[in-house]
Amino acid sequence: MRLSLAGVLLIVLCCSWHPLKMSYTAVKYEPERRCLEVSFRVFQDDVEAAFLRNYGYRCNIVQQAEDPELLSYLQGYFDQVFDLWAGGEEICLDYLRMQPEQQMGLVLYFKSTPLTPQQLSRLQIYNAILVTTFPQQVNMFFLGLDADRRYTTQMDVEVQQVSINFEQ
Repeated sequence: MRLSLAGVLLIVLCCSWHPLKMSYTAVKYEPERRCLEVSFRVFQDDVEAAFLRNYGYRCNIVQQAEDPELLSYLQGYFDQVFDLWAGGEEICLDYLRMQPEQQMGLVLYFKSTPLTPQQLSRLQIYNAILVTTFPQQVNMFFLGLDADRRYTTQMDVEVQQVSINFEQ
């Protein structure tokens, strides 16, 4: 009895390496560069699983960080699962860099083209990061344009799009 209970516990632990399916997206306005910096904190193995499921592309994202093929998949994936619009106009994001971290595994950085603070008074966000691969995925979202314009929400399979209006 003890052996089979231990075996079941081992199988459960191996099959759900980290049961928490969560990402954290932070969008911050960089006034000196007049652009948005967007960072995505994700688990490395979840992104790799999404690449395998969506593209049939098996990778080790950190070891292949400079590989042009991987960077193409990375830009393409985030173009599909995350969008920002300012006043109805899409904000284009370009990949900057990645940084491995202990807690959330990986931070991916993107930046926008130059924008004025006025353009950012009405925003729409679409955030479906990893939702098609993991329906239980929770995406925490933070927007910080300045001291008066901050917004935080949780997005998931049921809530993938929000609108924010800072106009008074």
